[in-house]
Amino acid sequence: MPYRRQIRTRAECDGCGDQWLGALDIDYEPLFTTRTEARRLLTDQFGWQITGEGMWCSQCTARRECDLVGHEWASDADDGPDTWVDGEPLPVSRFCDRCDEHLPLAEADGIGHPEHVPGLLSEDDLALLAELEAAFGIEPGGPS
Repeated sequence: MPYRRQIRTRAECDGCGDQWLGALDIDYEPLFTTRTEARRLLTDQFGWQITGEGMWCSQCTARRECDLVGHEWASDADDGPDTWVDGEPLPVSRFCDRCDEHLPLAEADGIGHPEHVPGLLSEDDLALLAELEAAFGIEPGGPS
């Protein structure tokens, strides 16, 4: 019985390396026969983003998008104690529907002003806020 050598392509995310494999609901590592096949299957079946700058798994793509445009907070929070008021749970942390990040409620909702909420304002919004603060003579980060 002769042996035959096969070369396969293995995908590594530019954000997390091979950590993306742990999030898969499969018990094998996807290997691809060609780079073209890898690109097609990674984008079509695994939700990867592949550009001239790099390639990111679906989780890292979501994190990058949240970094650019802010989180998509779920309408309510979870992971809190069983505390109910008028039939509604009291939230303790917020959950991002895009990147799955959990933040303590006080941090997610910000303290005082929306600019204190991590990921809530986009880069354009932050730049506009800095211009407004400068125009009104307010120190960056302004009054809370």
